[in-house]
Amino acid sequence: GIQLKVNISVDIPYSFLGKHYSRELKITFYGDQGEVETFTISKGFTSSGNYYKIFTLDRNIGLKDVFLEYAIVSIHSSFGTTERLKVDGLTTTDANGPSSHWRLNTGDGCIKSGRSERLVLDKKKVLT
Repeated sequence: GIQLKVNISVDIPYSFLGKHYSRELKITFYGDQGEVETFTISKGFTSSGNYYKIFTLDRNIGLKDVFLEYAIVSIHSSFGTTERLKVDGLTTTDANGPSSHWRLNTGDGCIKSGRSERLVLDKKKVLT
């Protein structure tokens, strides 16, 4: 497989109850032959910052789409609570060296809890 490091920078909006929420971020890779691989980037985080995860992606997967999923998973959160998480940047780095910069396919760079949003290559940050 391909060893891949995913690094994400997030900004959590301040709220009195929000500091008690436990959050989870997952990334899902969809292949052009119907393959699907999902990995948890971070689970249980309660503050803004940078989070990363290293995992092995099947070498045979031909990437078609990449999605980011965000959820509030804490028992301390009230049912139906939604929150907008600002994703300041997401980078994937192959063990062989090349990096790709991604952004959410939303106008404001935010993802709502309980949602999954498509990631697109950030053309402004393409390395040459």
